[in-house]
Amino acid sequence: MRLRAIAKLMLLAAVAAGLAKGGYGFLTGTLSLGAGSAVAQEGGRMTKATVTAALEARLAAMTARLGAADAAGKPAILAEMASVRAALADPEAAFRSAEAQLAKIAEMSASAGGALAAPLKAAQAAMAAGDGAAAEAALAEARVAAEAEVSRAARLAFAAGEMALQRGAQIEAARAFVRAATLEPSYPHLLEAERQARAAGDVQTALNYAVPLLTAAVTTFGQGSGPHGVALAAVAQTQLVAGKTKEAEALLREAIAVSQGPNGTRDADYAQRLNNLGAILRATGRAGEAEPFYREAVEVDRQVLGERSADVAARLGNLAELLAATGRAGEAEPLYRQAVAISEAVLGNAHPDVAARQAQLGAFLQANGQTEPAAEAYLAAATVLRGAYPPGHPERAAQFSALAERLRGVGRFGEAEALYRDALDDLAVAPGKASSDYGRALNNLGQVLAGAGRGADALAAYREAEAVLSAALGSESAEVGIVRANIAAAGG
Repeated sequence: MRLRAIAKLMLLAAVAAGLAKGGYGFLTGTLSLGAGSAVAQEGGRMTKATVTAALEARLAAMTARLGAADAAGKPAILAEMASVRAALADPEAAFRSAEAQLAKIAEMSASAGGALAAPLKAAQAAMAAGDGAAAEAALAEARVAAEAEVSRAARLAFAAGEMALQRGAQIEAARAFVRAATLEPSYPHLLEAERQARAAGDVQTALNYAVPLLTAAVTTFGQGSGPHGVALAAVAQTQLVAGKTKEAEALLREAIAVSQGPNGTRDADYAQRLNNLGAILRATGRAGEAEPFYREAVEVDRQVLGERSADVAARLGNLAELLAATGRAGEAEPLYRQAVAISEAVLGNAHPDVAARQAQLGAFLQANGQTEPAAEAYLAAATVLRGAYPPGHPERAAQFSALAERLRGVGRFGEAEALYRDALDDLAVAPGKASSDYGRALNNLGQVLAGAGRGADALAAYREAEAVLSAALGSESAEVGIVRANIAAAGG
């Protein structure tokens, strides 16, 4: 069954709803044939006479109900009787309306298959014969079948998204989850559509799901429920990525309150919310407010995950950075070292997060005048990166370049040169020697060589960088101008 056909059938839910209330939807009121009503038929086809007879039977039934109704029920019955009388006053218009409804059912019946075919054909036959009660029942059955088809298609799309995530196809995964949420906007579908659209870089689509997700969380699970907290935290992350810091902060505070409430759980997700709020507060100049959130995040993760946890290492690193930034280097250094030690113990010596913790420690040591220990931390990070990424991986080249620049800053020109040459080897594979990234790495290598007093070698690297960047960016680009200034400084 094509989803387009299913979508059409879903529009007929209004027809079934109208019949359930008592009508075809003629003119201004909703009308239907009562069960057991006597309807004239001409060869089993709908005629003006069958429609008029249905209206008259309906009016008689309403009149009987009016006599037995209480005061509260009478206004609705009187309104419906007025609708029926209006339709009887213009039988031609009533007939045309009934024909239109029959045509809709016939169209869907012609294109339906599977579980939808039988109930739609039954509805068409009943409508043509003027049997509103039977048409109503058949349409209700068809609607249920259509909803099942849509739900099945949504579940298939969701499963496809999960499979795409497993093989690292983030964009395909996001599309599949968005499709699932479009077909069936349930809480799980909306949550993954919001999360994965953000992860794929489509922030606007993620923002579009914010209100539906929060609404579904409250409607399905209740205000202040665990799923509501998860939704609040997810939307806060999207708002943060979108640069809406105030909105993100408010949502995170609400999500944290949910975790602290009677229906909340102080788990790893709670620690993440605390950490994220701390990051917002620190970024907006409120380090004093941020610190207790960072500290609580560390303690919650220790309780929930244990000391040997990559999350604990990350939280310690964030707290250490905050302490260092507020002039408490003595408190910060042991936390940096704890973060490195935990990462190494948990993740091994070939994981990019371990390299990140080591580089973080190196930057702290360098900023505090400990150049030799800083250089050792940078070199340790480089060793980890060699095992974390295969040769030619773009992330490896970028990290090598960053570490090389750090080593140049502490006067370790030989090690910096080696890393820049490794980065050039990787960049030569992808994106290639004609790329602007390759040209930038050549320029940076030239700076290392110049710092080491090797002017001729530096000049050669600069000239090659000029040629590559001129071809990639244009000879008048600002970056080419910087390289030319370097050439002049090197005596070229």
